[in-house]
Amino acid sequence: MIRCLGVDTSNYRTSVALTEYAENGSMRIVNAYGKLLDVKAGERGLRQSAALFQQVKNLPLVFRNSGIRIDGSDGSDSLCVACSTKPRPEKGSYMPVFLAGESFAMSLGSVLNVPVYRFSHQEGHIAAAAYDRLPSDVRHLAAFHFSGGTTEMLLVNRNADGQLLSVRKIGGTLDLSFGQLLDRVGVLAGIHFPAGRELDQIAASGSEDKTLIPKIHTDGLYWNVSGIETKAERLLQTNINLSVLSRTLFERMGEVILSVIKEASEKFDVEDFLFSGGVSQSQTLRQVLGNHGTRMTDPEKGAVLRSGQKLWFGRPELCGDNAVGISLLGGQRHAAETGFCHTAE
Repeated sequence: MIRCLGVDTSNYRTSVALTEYAENGSMRIVNAYGKLLDVKAGERGLRQSAALFQQVKNLPLVFRNSGIRIDGSDGSDSLCVACSTKPRPEKGSYMPVFLAGESFAMSLGSVLNVPVYRFSHQEGHIAAAAYDRLPSDVRHLAAFHFSGGTTEMLLVNRNADGQLLSVRKIGGTLDLSFGQLLDRVGVLAGIHFPAGRELDQIAASGSEDKTLIPKIHTDGLYWNVSGIETKAERLLQTNINLSVLSRTLFERMGEVILSVIKEASEKFDVEDFLFSGGVSQSQTLRQVLGNHGTRMTDPEKGAVLRSGQKLWFGRPELCGDNAVGISLLGGQRHAAETGFCHTAE
């Protein structure tokens, strides 16, 4: 067996994970733990310098509280370390906050004398969402990454072992992310940052009012949401029912997602769509999307649209920022490099 210790230090959470990779190619999460960064009441996020400082402070505490122990007597055949080093798998992608996790991982690798593998935060999100949800025979797909700072549609290719061969952006928002939209509206409504989860819960008791928020128009596979943010903020200055406003926002988000799914399916010949990132754990958004099709045999895994496309929802607890995906990717890479198990390609 291979064990991989994963580290992720995003702008919102410090997280670590330990996963196992067996000789038959199966993967298992042994342990995972994370801690949200602190944001003062009324604020809508953190500066990179403040986030990096918190990450440096958090890492020793997160490891101590995670329960992860590696003493060489766990029976594993091999050990490796993996970390996130940048936001996206693109040249020039950079955020200082990832330096905390990378330096910690490099130190661990040196002390333990094991290899260290580097991935992007986005690749980690995709791998975490795909874990025990996306069938192994799905090799060509589109993945949505909906988080606090990102709303992107990605064309993904992977091999039979689940390793990511390529990740390419093909669509998304041109201004604010869905996460920023929800956070800004939520904070203005008096909800502590990050506000998406609470708005999701509030939306569950509301009903859509089609007259409140206009539909989001697309330009190919891209769209803007700053206009509906402005509209929502104006509505909050009135006596608008927050549950109705929240539900309407999620309905508008669902509409534009369904619109670009249809276009991407035709343009790139994809039938499988994976949802990753913190916003993707929204039960309201999943319900909105599911209402346009039929639930799968296991309704938690996703839905099949009436037009035939399959929507795959990651485990809610693995949609937010976490080190699980990074750890899984590290185990896969180590297995491939060492010839630990048979690979199809």
